[in-house]
Amino acid sequence: MKYTYNSLSEQYQQVYVAFEAAEIEEIFFDIESSLDMKALQKFHSDDEYFKEKFYERIIAIVEDELSKQEVIIISERIYKILSIIRRNKPLIVTVTYCVYDEDFDFVEQNIKIKKDELVKLSDNYLKSVLDLIMLQKGYYKLVKSDKVLDDSEVGFIKLSKDNEKEEVIFPNEENYKFYKAFLNKKLDDIVTINKKKYQITSIRKRKILELDDRIASLIDPWNAKSASAFIDHIREIEQFYFDVDQSINKMVEILLDEKILEWDMYTLNHYKELIKTPFYMLAGQPIIKVKFQTKEELLYSLSEQMLCAYVMSRNNVIRFRNEDKVKKINQLYFLKHGLVKGLEDTNDLVNSQAIRVLVYEFLEDALIIV
Repeated sequence: MKYTYNSLSEQYQQVYVAFEAAEIEEIFFDIESSLDMKALQKFHSDDEYFKEKFYERIIAIVEDELSKQEVIIISERIYKILSIIRRNKPLIVTVTYCVYDEDFDFVEQNIKIKKDELVKLSDNYLKSVLDLIMLQKGYYKLVKSDKVLDDSEVGFIKLSKDNEKEEVIFPNEENYKFYKAFLNKKLDDIVTINKKKYQITSIRKRKILELDDRIASLIDPWNAKSASAFIDHIREIEQFYFDVDQSINKMVEILLDEKILEWDMYTLNHYKELIKTPFYMLAGQPIIKVKFQTKEELLYSLSEQMLCAYVMSRNNVIRFRNEDKVKKINQLYFLKHGLVKGLEDTNDLVNSQAIRVLVYEFLEDALIIV
């Protein structure tokens, strides 16, 4: 394989990878050897499956090479095979991605973010966090209700020839599209969803129990012995991360408003292309999740990404001054969202929350946050 690196700008890089005929034959052999009979038949008969498996192998090879480079890649990589894939024929592949701009610097810009101007969390927000934890841990009682609201627990049966058992639904991200058909309905009402009829058999509201010392001692992972101590723990962690959020938001706004950081068209077009690129042609993850539904949202997310990359480039090993708080942020996330979602989102926690804390500490050390 021959790699040719082209820096299209300080923020964007393109790589041409030339595979020799013998290397392509070896890739065919590796793929075919890894498949069972059914998958092998599909590989040779299904064009989409063929491309998926071939890209998967190509990406694994090239990603290994990219990991040895000294640049900091801050976006997903887009792979494109430019020539027809044939046995014993050479192949050309391109890879494009956004990189950390080594010329980016803001420390000498005399930027100041005043700690005493950061907003304090409201009691209402704190209560909403506590309520979420209590619901997640099951500390509530069910009370009969007349009408289905956003937070009702609804029992229903499917009206069919089979005598089916009652099912119960409580709204969440996965089922809300189904759940909203029941909104504002009453007991015994019949609801039609996708041409199927359901009758409401029960409507109950989850009433949160009062947080007392016993409950607090059972759910607090930081050994609180009282409700007030548990609330203090939650307030401390939430306020700390809220300060992190506000400081980074203010920093990004300054970078953009003062034109300390500007983005070129290669980078902006990369994210437009990401939307329409099949999943099997993509590799890697950004440092933090980039939002790009609007241009303003994209510019903000990219600038936050560059800020994180700047700090990471100056820390060979990530060590937190507030390591205890980083741990508590993760523990609180599990408390609020439960074990299953917590485990699903573990990578996001590491790549987002923890890195943002690192940025906050750097801004403090650089006397930007004062």
